[in-house]
Amino acid sequence: LYGETGPDVWSCFDWVCRNISYQRDIGEFWAFPSEVLAKGTADCEDTSNLLTSLLRCRGINAYTALGDYQGWGHAWVDRAGQIYETTYTRAQPVPDPEHYIPYVLFDDREVIELWPGALGEVFELGRNEVAKLNLMAEAIGNEMPPECPSCWPFMVVGLVTGGILGTGFAMILQKGEYKG
Repeated sequence: LYGETGPDVWSCFDWVCRNISYQRDIGEFWAFPSEVLAKGTADCEDTSNLLTSLLRCRGINAYTALGDYQGWGHAWVDRAGQIYETTYTRAQPVPDPEHYIPYVLFDDREVIELWPGALGEVFELGRNEVAKLNLMAEAIGNEMPPECPSCWPFMVVGLVTGGILGTGFAMILQKGEYKG
């Protein structure tokens, strides 16, 4: 992967967007970054964990952010306050950064609650898959019909292998066992 993207953050971000297709999961199963690379599909927290892992393996300080996007639970990558929306089909700046409200930032070594109890509040946020798909559609200028989320054209991806973000925390989040 490094040979394809080099050390540039934006190139790595673009690679994740172009090579990992958005696919919702049932029950919020958190995949290891290596599983995402092998499968080529993932949802927001999985693509965010992948990009965070890839950047950190290159010595670049980045975090997966869990929080609110337009009233719904969402995940993205935060690097020094810059938002990287990994569900897009290509790298681009987010048009509405004011709508991304982080509650928690984490990587393979630490969890940062942005206020006491923020992690617990993450689990109270709702999910809206159609809104996420429409967000991707807006990014490339095509509205996806709400009655047909499966019609969305996703990119064909190849098989690669890569680094793993420590997922002990992800497993704790998945089980809801974190007591911040």
